[in-house]
Amino acid sequence: MAGWAAIRHLADQRRREVTGTEPTLERADRIVQSALGHAGLWVTGTSPGDPALAGALALLDREAQGIIYNADLPPETIAFNLAHELAHWWLHDESEGCGTEDIVADPIAEPLPYGESYVSGYSPVQKRETEANIFAAAFLLPAPLLRDCFGQGMMPDRIASEAGLSEGMVLAQLADALLLDVAESPLLLPPAEVTLVFDLDPSQRAAAEVNQGPVLVVAGPGTGKTRTLVGRILFLLQNGTPPERILALTFSNKAANEMRERLAAVAGDPARRLWIGTFHAFGLELLRRFGDRLGLPPRPALLDPLDAIALLERHFADLNLRALEYLHNPSYPFRDILSAISRAKDELITPEQFDALVRQMHSQPGDEKAERAAARLREVAGVYAKWRAILQMEGKLDFGDLIMRAVELLRNHPNVKEQVRAEYPQILVDEYQDINRASALLVKEVAGEGKGIWAVGDLRQAIYGFRGAAPANVTQFAQDFPGARELTLDINYRSRSPIVKMFGHAADSMSTPGASPSEWESMRGPQEDAVVYAEAENESAQAAGIADSIRDFQASGIPLRDQAVLCRTNTQAEKMAALLEERGVPVVYLGDLFSRPEARDMLALLSLACEGHGQGLLRVARKPEYAATLDEVTAVLDRAKSLGIPFPRALAGCGVSAFEELHAHLDPLAYRGNAFAFFTRYLFGPARYLRDLMVDETIHARQSRLAIHQLLLLAREHAQRLSPGEENPQRAFLDHVRRLLAAQ
Repeated sequence: MAGWAAIRHLADQRRREVTGTEPTLERADRIVQSALGHAGLWVTGTSPGDPALAGALALLDREAQGIIYNADLPPETIAFNLAHELAHWWLHDESEGCGTEDIVADPIAEPLPYGESYVSGYSPVQKRETEANIFAAAFLLPAPLLRDCFGQGMMPDRIASEAGLSEGMVLAQLADALLLDVAESPLLLPPAEVTLVFDLDPSQRAAAEVNQGPVLVVAGPGTGKTRTLVGRILFLLQNGTPPERILALTFSNKAANEMRERLAAVAGDPARRLWIGTFHAFGLELLRRFGDRLGLPPRPALLDPLDAIALLERHFADLNLRALEYLHNPSYPFRDILSAISRAKDELITPEQFDALVRQMHSQPGDEKAERAAARLREVAGVYAKWRAILQMEGKLDFGDLIMRAVELLRNHPNVKEQVRAEYPQILVDEYQDINRASALLVKEVAGEGKGIWAVGDLRQAIYGFRGAAPANVTQFAQDFPGARELTLDINYRSRSPIVKMFGHAADSMSTPGASPSEWESMRGPQEDAVVYAEAENESAQAAGIADSIRDFQASGIPLRDQAVLCRTNTQAEKMAALLEERGVPVVYLGDLFSRPEARDMLALLSLACEGHGQGLLRVARKPEYAATLDEVTAVLDRAKSLGIPFPRALAGCGVSAFEELHAHLDPLAYRGNAFAFFTRYLFGPARYLRDLMVDETIHARQSRLAIHQLLLLAREHAQRLSPGEENPQRAFLDHVRRLLAAQ
């Protein structure tokens, strides 16, 4: 969030510079005109067919110091499009046109961990566009202003009308402004010119300043892996490598964002021009650029796991399942089937190879269990072949395709491979022990002989085997890239000496390459009693001991926000959070979203609004705003059933005043729009639910607001993926949630 907070902070500063006052609710087009004058930019509207636009919605011409825009759009859209280009003027160096996929008035800064937005959100181009969208939205509707409007009782439609912006944009900005407790960040984006100075210890510098690869850096926990990787990029930049020629691949979006932010802090603008992202994001970009060679459309849709199951369900009749047939729930085995297919793709195993491997399996005559297992695997092989055909026919990809088909592309089209290698002569790979074999082979295709390959990893930190990660990539590095060198980082910066020694005793027994952790130097120095081993008779005694330790740390000057309790499983964490709270220790623990009471409240309200049967009434009736007795709930449900009246209409004229108010809140929203629109219009409308939470500053209230924000984010992403002809988008979201719960 730190990077996005800096963007919003800078937008707030620019707004104050432009208007010279505290933010007030005024028309967006007037603010934009003032900003254009303040920036010294001319602006010209034209028709969408004008060659000067080149098909874009708006285009910033940095050299000419002006903006051309499509004038055939609604005023609120034009205002946001111009604010988006102003953001580029203030934030970035590029001059390029921005189309419908670039300019998004309700941007999602942190996508949920599935779907296309999560995979593709961190390429350099998309990163710039997301920054411009977030800046523009915060510039036109600053969070403090929206909080004031909400506090004054203003409805979203009135805010939209007075600001001259779409209600959808207002709802999205209200969700972030009211539900996220983001502190005002004093950090600004780094200037374009930054002195490339970066201190490294001797082992880090030796690794970062290698002249050429192949190089594998063994970096244990806390030894400054990311710092060394950033140092490597700075070394390349200082020695003349253009940032556009550097490819940095990471295991997760979080790691990619951290790397980019750290690099931006010391390198400035060049950090934005590197390609930093996940393997899957890089594979998706390759398939979008060159996918026509594989018969793919220009922008192939990416299926998340739930979408994949739904697509298989539509083709169920063609699958001919027998051994995997479940009459009571035909789609029950789909999750496991798709997981098996995904693992095959992790190893670059084609349907034909999978089928051949299955047929090589032998079982002893009369071994019924083995015969049933073989029959199931044969059916998985058959589904794999049909699944490939379905994806090709529909022009879609699943997650495994992003790597497997990218490798296929490079192997079968030498001209494409040549172009990609020329574009990225320098390749850096983070967390090499956590990538699957397909990802390692993708790196090999791009890196060639490996003179530009620089990877960092540590077998002792290989924990993602259940996701298909292949730690053997570390031991096979020298085979994949002959002549490879191995370097190690020697100093631990994270922990004090007793913890480093404890880790060393355990790690020394592991047969893994690299320096022994017991040989590491602890930069943080010694500390008495840094490691304590304690036993407890039961969970209650364990919680009591932890609570006492927390209070002791707090008394010694360590604030609660700087303390953490680690648990082995989510279930243990949930129990421990409850036990600590019983002992007066405030805990920040969100847990499973759908176990949260706030999420259940919102889903019950949505069910009341769009499903007709009224099954959510009992939960909603327990809320203080609609407090009703069980007898009143039963009477309303019986009346609705006997008269055949669907909810929420059944609440009208029922004789219960609280339910009449509930009907007034739900009826304008029922069956109108998607789930995100329903939730936000309810929360930011006349209902008291959120208003009561907003005046509560306890840890519990903050967690409640965060849980609601996560549910809204889920609904927002679902709304973006709905087909235009969806008959009941609100119920479609409830069905989506039920599939999510079934897949857990």
